[in-house]
Amino acid sequence: MLIRNKYFPYPVIAAGNDSYATATFTSDVDFEKNGYHIKLILKASTNNDGINELIKAKKASIVHHIECVQTCYRHAVITDDEETTFQIHQSKLNGAVQISTVIVANEDIKGYKNPDFSTDYKGFSFNIKRGCLLAIGGCVEIELNKQKDDLENTSSIFSIVPNLDPNETIINVDISSTKPKIVIHIPVKGCNIYKNLSSNLELQSIMHSMIIVPALVQVFEELKATRFELYNYNDSNCRWFKALTKACRNLKIELNEQSLENLDSYRTAQLLMDSPTMRALSYLAGGTDDEN
Repeated sequence: MLIRNKYFPYPVIAAGNDSYATATFTSDVDFEKNGYHIKLILKASTNNDGINELIKAKKASIVHHIECVQTCYRHAVITDDEETTFQIHQSKLNGAVQISTVIVANEDIKGYKNPDFSTDYKGFSFNIKRGCLLAIGGCVEIELNKQKDDLENTSSIFSIVPNLDPNETIINVDISSTKPKIVIHIPVKGCNIYKNLSSNLELQSIMHSMIIVPALVQVFEELKATRFELYNYNDSNCRWFKALTKACRNLKIELNEQSLENLDSYRTAQLLMDSPTMRALSYLAGGTDDEN
């Protein structure tokens, strides 16, 4: 949301607005990826003592308005601090993300004066209504692009196929260094049920908890057992290992001989799938399979 500078019936701190003599209001944004979340570090500050006193007294607040046009995501982070963090699930952001920062009155402020008013406003006082802007910072735009090989998209490394053996009742996982994907064999009836249910986004966390997480645990246990022979998985056909390595690296986990020795397979599998078990439990309890 780009907040354009316009004429106000009272003094406002903003670029190109000369209603204050020396006051400035600056804002900036940093970001980092944290697993399947984006952490925004939001910064804003003014050198005007009068405005800072209003913030300290809770009569005004700093508001960071976050907007992503491509995903229609909008959220306002309200704070009294010059620096704050806000974490958003990566599925809610893609492409250009705009963060506009302002200072807003939290209540009606009667007879507002400021020693830094420019000559035109010296000696005047103003009644500021609740919700009115006191300062306008810049609009910072950052670019966020989704990783196409994130493991939330299970088809990137898994192939789920029916086991045609009519006597088989167990799910089997085929981990091969010569195949492009990890193959999960599900008995025919169960495979049909999985195919039908997995298309329902609300049930994905349940499906991932039941099928994908246990399969990943088996994969990690196999890698741990063969950690001295990881070169076998560098075969050009073994795309699943490359995708898994990249996904782990995004979580600051390296798949090498040293780290695999003490790897917690179950914890790592849950992290890679963005904690589906907790989301599944929340959904089953009548909540929602959703996060910030």
